[in-house]
Amino acid sequence: MSPVSNPMLARRQLGLRGRILAVVVAVVLLLGLSTILFVEFAMRNALEEAARIQGLTISRGFATASLDAVLLEDVIGVNRLMAGVMESESDVVYLFIVDAQEQVLASTFTDGFPAGLLDANIPAEGDQYSLRQLRTEQGLVLDVAVPLLGGGAGVARAGLSETRMQRVVGRTRGVLLAIALSVVLLGVVLAYTVGRFIAKPLETLTETAAAVHAGDLSVRANVPSNDEIGLLADAFNEMLAALAAARDELEVRVADRTHELGEANDELAATNEELAATNEELAATNQALAEATQAKSAFIATMSHELRTPLNSVIGFSDILLREMAGPVTEEQGRQLGMVHSSGMHLLALVNDLLDLSRIEHGRLEPSLCEVDIAAIVKRTMKTLGPLGEQKGLEMRFTEGKKCCPACSDPVWIEQILINLIGNAVKFTDTGFVAVELRRESDDIVVAVSDSGPGIPRADLERVFEEFYRVGCESPAKAPGTGLGLAVSRRLAERLGATLDVESELGRGSTFTLQIPLDGPDATA
Repeated sequence: MSPVSNPMLARRQLGLRGRILAVVVAVVLLLGLSTILFVEFAMRNALEEAARIQGLTISRGFATASLDAVLLEDVIGVNRLMAGVMESESDVVYLFIVDAQEQVLASTFTDGFPAGLLDANIPAEGDQYSLRQLRTEQGLVLDVAVPLLGGGAGVARAGLSETRMQRVVGRTRGVLLAIALSVVLLGVVLAYTVGRFIAKPLETLTETAAAVHAGDLSVRANVPSNDEIGLLADAFNEMLAALAAARDELEVRVADRTHELGEANDELAATNEELAATNEELAATNQALAEATQAKSAFIATMSHELRTPLNSVIGFSDILLREMAGPVTEEQGRQLGMVHSSGMHLLALVNDLLDLSRIEHGRLEPSLCEVDIAAIVKRTMKTLGPLGEQKGLEMRFTEGKKCCPACSDPVWIEQILINLIGNAVKFTDTGFVAVELRRESDDIVVAVSDSGPGIPRADLERVFEEFYRVGCESPAKAPGTGLGLAVSRRLAERLGATLDVESELGRGSTFTLQIPLDGPDATA
């Protein structure tokens, strides 16, 4: 395979060889420096130990030989002995004897005894000797002090120069550095050779990968080796062959799919034209529905106002006749007048509900918010509707939880909702109970109205809040109520920021739950 002409690829190849070379050189250099440091450290320790032994040997021999002369205070004999030691030991730079009174008895210093040398190395009581490394005019000196008769007769001091040891260390360091440089050069040559051996197959794989990246799946990596890199190249070539086959198959599939999509696009274009025509029809229908809805609302509002005046007259006159304010009536006339009065009241309630529903839909009915004592409204409603339930033999319950407090709402709307809920519970429950529970949940006041009535089918739970819908009543003429109470109640609850939900099960009664925010409608925004 011919090399790929790519400056970036060439830089990567050089970078690979450079990294291999750098790693090998770094390892060789690290090993060489470590060896030099170790050898120098071991040699220095050995030389220092040899110097210490030599110093102790010379000092102890000098101390033993000079003991008699010191005891006899024979200064001439001591000087003669020191001259012999200085002549025989080239590393000794000075010798001196300190008597028991800590006075220098004799020394090899001809130009005066150095200041501070006397106190620089004083053996502790009981020590057989004391070693100190001192920096003197003669250079770095190992000072050895040997007590005479345990220090009772004085101290013999000898100074051995460490200059020769330093020279030996320096020469050894130079030899080691030369060896290290030779090893580094050898390592560079070895690294370059190894780098070419390792990097060449990898460069071949890199060139092949670059050609594949450029879109040529016909190239193959030619790596004639049986090692792991050769196996990698074989696997890479197999992958390229599989990719080429897959590409050819994909091109065939894409061509077929493109043809299919072209046909589908033609069908979609025709469908879109039909949909556009349908959308225009729907838009026109929606406009007509909106106009019809607006006309319906306007008609309901107008008719509601027009019907309330004669209805109030019918209800008022029938009430006057029932009270016999216009004269006595017979029992049958009273019964008929009662039916007229009841029907009028029922019709007026329907008109009022229709009027409220129309106002809510047009946003003309706004709440009058104030601080409302919900418990007082519940008690008043129970007091009003309680006798109706007791007449049917129902048990009327009221439970007030702790921590209930006033809420910001509309008292008239709250009372209207509760009248609808409790009134429906009494109306549709023949035996058992009607229970009202008042409690606080977090930032809400909850009023739950439960009954032991027939219950509501699951499919009708949400439909009970629709206008004119009455559960279980196929014939509206036979259904009690107007079918608007719950619809109006939910609309009023939503305007107050409250929620009105129902839970029920056939044969086990129903529970309507009104949840009122303490802070008013804005608290639910």
